[in-house]
Amino acid sequence: MTERRRCRLGAWGAVLSSIVIFLTGCGSARYSALERSASFVPYRSLRVEQLSLQDYLGNGCGILLEGLHFSDADSSVSGPESEGDTVVSDGAWSIGTAAAVDQRGYFVTAAHCVDGGDPSIVFPSSEGPKVRKARVVWMGDLKEGGMDFALLHVPTHLDQVFHWASESDGEQIVISAGATLEMNRDANNNLDVEIRIEPVAGQLFKTLNMSEPGVGYQVILHDSPVVKGYSGGPLVDQSGRLLGINSNGSSRIPLRWNDRSRFANAIRPNLDWLTALINHDQRSKVDLDE
Repeated sequence: MTERRRCRLGAWGAVLSSIVIFLTGCGSARYSALERSASFVPYRSLRVEQLSLQDYLGNGCGILLEGLHFSDADSSVSGPESEGDTVVSDGAWSIGTAAAVDQRGYFVTAAHCVDGGDPSIVFPSSEGPKVRKARVVWMGDLKEGGMDFALLHVPTHLDQVFHWASESDGEQIVISAGATLEMNRDANNNLDVEIRIEPVAGQLFKTLNMSEPGVGYQVILHDSPVVKGYSGGPLVDQSGRLLGINSNGSSRIPLRWNDRSRFANAIRPNLDWLTALINHDQRSKVDLDE
């Protein structure tokens, strides 16, 4: 039976929505909120483009919603002062994170976040948070052991996007950002879920070169305390430059190389391949318009 809930989106970087969610996603290790918050404390003073690193990450991220949609899925969503839009779900729901990489409307995320084929993205804009249906431009074939990476497009201009870092050549501090949830019950015993974009920090300790037909990529192993909801979110350096997209979805990583008890992994595609993919999609859109 179709389920309907009211959704309220507050200030970006604070409470993003209040909806009932059954969460699926990457991040099998369990970290407490205290562990996650403490990991980022040494880096709270970092700034990127006149913003705190935390605000910069929040402005470049989108909340990826699959299996649910808003009553008006191509408009601005409500602010904190209004009751919100109706959220409709026809079955299981899942959330993840996406990172904006091109102002023409392109996000990247993990393929396992969109393998249901019906994603929407809630993202910040100068006019307030917006929600858009996302078109899957490309995604790895996970059934064939492919890259856990996907390129999405939304039909709008993006105010802020991440810029790619050069390839990592050794251990360094890295920061991840992703969707976290806090669940409470209101006076009517309804479950209220607050979704926030929150940063966590750790150390990159190994980069593995991988490939599949047509594209090479890297798997970046790191120990930042990501949890469910961080799937598809950005992994950046201390300057906010994008290193990869958090995954935890690949079974092809040679774990015997890892001597740490807990780790996460991120996917970094070949950037020339990604640029060509975006440009080809833009040309295809122009041809269709003509």
